[in-house]
Amino acid sequence: MYRVLLVDDEDLARESISRCIKWSDLGLSLVGTCKNGKEAILFVTEHEVDIVLTDICMPYLDGMELSKFLYENHKDIKIVILSGFHEFEYAKQAMRNKVVEYLLKPVTAQELRDVLINLTNDLNKNRKEQQEITIMKQEYNKSLTLVKGQVLSDLMLEGNPSEQLKTDLQRLEIHIEDSNLRVVSFMVTSFESDEPKQSALILITIVKIIETTIKDYKDCIVFQGVDNGIYLIFHTSKKRNLEDKLHQILNDIKKNIEAAMSFHIQIGMGGWVHGIHNLTTSFEDAKRALSYRYLDQNIYLWEMDKIKMVDKVAIYDYLENFQTAIKGNDKEGIKKLVEKMQK
Repeated sequence: MYRVLLVDDEDLARESISRCIKWSDLGLSLVGTCKNGKEAILFVTEHEVDIVLTDICMPYLDGMELSKFLYENHKDIKIVILSGFHEFEYAKQAMRNKVVEYLLKPVTAQELRDVLINLTNDLNKNRKEQQEITIMKQEYNKSLTLVKGQVLSDLMLEGNPSEQLKTDLQRLEIHIEDSNLRVVSFMVTSFESDEPKQSALILITIVKIIETTIKDYKDCIVFQGVDNGIYLIFHTSKKRNLEDKLHQILNDIKKNIEAAMSFHIQIGMGGWVHGIHNLTTSFEDAKRALSYRYLDQNIYLWEMDKIKMVDKVAIYDYLENFQTAIKGNDKEGIKKLVEKMQK
């Protein structure tokens, strides 16, 4: 229901209008009555109001001054003036303040009812238009999110970005072409199982949590890749300015996701590269770093720059066998792999 405020300094007028209109039949609710414009301003400041019916001649603050205040501060409120003044000057002022109806007293119940019906129809139309606009914005944002994910995925996969890809970045207002870049990859699992979470709803929710966490940082972009992975790209002209923040940002993301969804988060981070043509290197390193999570589930952040090599042989080369042995609880197999690496 739309909410109506009635403003008139005459008690009899307020009582008469309040009684003669069957508000609920019109989809309306009379939420308050006031004796003057001063009271009305206080009321609309503290309550939601859609329609104001007001007299002109009132003490403290008259109907014209009230209309001016509403026009300047509450543009969505529809104003109907009930006036005993026939002068054109009042009508001109009412037009300036976007008053929707100017009714001359005495006003019959039917006249007022007809005006309220028209107002309700207009409000219904406006509400429907706003709902359609909201839906269009949601669809646009959804498609924009998908496009961003596609473009950034292509960027990470292509060693030499095409001109079209560069154009797409500009259209998305992503200006990272000559920046220092670092890719982060997220793995989301339950605490009981190592199987990655692939539910669309879960992934969208996690992206939203990350967006909220990094909203005050202008130098990182989060997106869902075409492979359903969740990625973060840090970008900066000066690595030192961002280096100190990286671990705090990632730790905040981990805490926020685990607090909101009770999931286990592990993170792989590639090294710094310069320019989008080298982004593939950081992306591959981030994915590779994340694979080391099987060696210690208690470590949540694996940085490729800090992962040690054993006798110049990357542990990564043995990861597939390690994964199979760990999942099968093959302790003897794990022992043999360790011995092989040490030879």
